[in-house]
Amino acid sequence: MSRSRLCRVCGDFHSTDTAWPWACREHFPPPPYGTMNIISDNLDYVMNPADGRRYTSKAKYYAAVKAKGCEIVGNDKSPPRPKAELPDPTQDIVNAMRQHGAL
Repeated sequence: MSRSRLCRVCGDFHSTDTAWPWACREHFPPPPYGTMNIISDNLDYVMNPADGRRYTSKAKYYAAVKAKGCEIVGNDKSPPRPKAELPDPTQDIVNAMRQHGAL
């Protein structure tokens, strides 16, 4: 059983396994980069602190870091910070109002 998708142009269901009718194709454009997930090797001239050189290739950057005996870290999620408990301002407000004669 093939999957189908509702077309908002004609109101009919079209199979996702076959080509859609020409009148309906423009309504659902293809994804911008197709269906593949591509991970680029490009960097924007990142400076390597281990050797001071700039790199445009991730593979060469990682190799240079490893060659200097260093390790890339820092992609870990940090634990959430504890929320600071603020004091209740109610009593301070009451005292201030009493001082100024509002109560």
